[in-house]
Order: sequence, then structure tokens, then C-alpha cells
Amino acid sequence: MVAMIELWVLGALLYILGSVAINLGSNLVRLAHTKQSNVWWAVGTLTFLLGNVGNFLALGLAAQSLLEGLGSVQFVSNLFFANLVLGEVLRWRHILSTACITAGNFLIVAFGNHESHALSLAEIPQLAQGAPLWLG
Repeated sequence: MVAMIELWVLGALLYILGSVAINLGSNLVRLAHTKQSNVWWAVGTLTFLLGNVGNFLALGLAAQSLLEGLGSVQFVSNLFFANLVLGEVLRWRHILSTACITAGNFLIVAFGNHESHALSLAEIPQLAQGAPLWLG
């Protein structure tokens, strides 16, 4: 019998894939500007857009508090794509900061909120009538 995967796991994986696609698309667009290539620009833009669609769909499957923390995967993937696609040099501080981001992502997934509370249309005005927010 196959166990059913929890929706928040599927949402987290979709968000990570979307974030990686967004970063790959951005690097391909940068490559297109460097090489003055319309083909790379089109591929990069399409990859960027598909990544954003994936992130949008993931928001329906998992809590935003969990997913937005995982958005830092874009910085991790940029480390690799900037090197592989654009030939940028990696330095030790880049690798160290990427290790810190990865550790933070593990903490977010391990201890973050895995439930998403959907508000009804009637609940939203009630929340707006709560305690006032003072800025000053």
C-alpha cells in the first residue's frame, strides 16, 4: 500500500522547484543579454514564468509561513547557476553563506507551521476590527 504524501510536503517541494526555476530563468535572461540571444531570453523568461506559477500553486498546498522561508533556496541555486551558466567565480564566503541558508531551511521545515488556516469572507472584517495597530 502506498502512503499518501501530505499536502504541505507537496507544496514545499513545488515551491522549491519553482524557486529554482525562477533563478535559472533569471540567469538565462542574464546570459541572453551577455550573448545578445533572443532564444536564451525566451527560454529564460518562460522558465522564470513557470517557476512563478509553481510558487503560486504551492501557496494553495502549504502554509505561507513555511513556503516563504523556503524562498531562500533561490539564493542557494543562484550560487550554482551563476557559476554554471554565467561562469562567475565561487568564493569561500559564498559557500559558507549557502551552508547557513541551507541549515536555516532545514530548521524552517522541521519546526515551521505545517498547517494553513483558510479564512472565510466573514472572518476577514472581524480580524480588521481587532486590536488597533499603533505605529510610532
